[in-house]
Amino acid sequence: AGGREDAPDEPVSPATAKAGAAELGLEDVAAGGAGEARRGASAGAVCASPLCGASVLLGLGSTMLSGGVVATLDPTLSYRLSAPPFYASASLVSFVFMYSSVVYTLCSVPIGGLVDLFPSSSRLYKAVTASGFAVLALSFAILAPALPRTGPGAPPLSALPPAELNSVSAVMVAMGLKGVGSALSNNAVYPDMVLLLPPDKMTLASASGLWNAAYSLGWALGPLLGGLLYEASRTAQLCVGHDLASCDAGSGDADGAGVGAGEAVACECEWAPHNGFDSMATIVAAVSAVYGVVLLGACLLNVGALPPSARALRRSLF
Repeated sequence: AGGREDAPDEPVSPATAKAGAAELGLEDVAAGGAGEARRGASAGAVCASPLCGASVLLGLGSTMLSGGVVATLDPTLSYRLSAPPFYASASLVSFVFMYSSVVYTLCSVPIGGLVDLFPSSSRLYKAVTASGFAVLALSFAILAPALPRTGPGAPPLSALPPAELNSVSAVMVAMGLKGVGSALSNNAVYPDMVLLLPPDKMTLASASGLWNAAYSLGWALGPLLGGLLYEASRTAQLCVGHDLASCDAGSGDADGAGVGAGEAVACECEWAPHNGFDSMATIVAAVSAVYGVVLLGACLLNVGALPPSARALRRSLF
């Protein structure tokens, strides 16, 4: 079969089963527990647990980053959409979040089916996850927007074409891509993590617990980091909420022109770069792209691949 990971498996001979058990760490299955004693004897190793494998560590990083990237929008997207040029209501912001979640749900089913078609392909798992981070990077680059055509020296919003990145259509495309990217970066992670793990209940339970912990940690850190990046990179404050009433009164900028004495506006009534969200989203896009490249490298190097003998044994066991 030329060593391909998706090649059909041949009947497992006793010699192949023994070799495959050694590769998978299943000596306890093939030899009545002798392998467990041999694994426990490697006290000099930094981490003798199969949970310290490269695919497990990359999978935990993918899970945490995927959840964290998406969660950066929890405290920040409302500022992006309720500020100029959108002036979106709270209900519209909620609808945008729901729309992205629906896209994620609809994409998860076919992606999961694709993963199930190749149950022994670590290379495919990592390629799917890497593509997810690439899509997330594109999503945040559009949402920022990373290359806006508005701000000082740019034409007014009314003169821009409909495809301009500061448009409702661009935001909807970006949030749809977020749902696709989140599904791609999530669904193939756990199968890749457990591919080389021995099929005993304790190890698989530990892997499942670590996967859930990594995802929860990402969701916990994402809003915090998103908010910190937003605040740290903001040099132009866009008007939101009650401040927009001052814009309606005719101030038009941060100088407070057209506003009564003592009511100077400390925010921009039109979109301006360096408003916090654009820099935050650009940084998140860059981090997602870099991690996608790391996973692509692991994919090309075939990190975590099953040897043919272990692949055949795994199929016979499951």
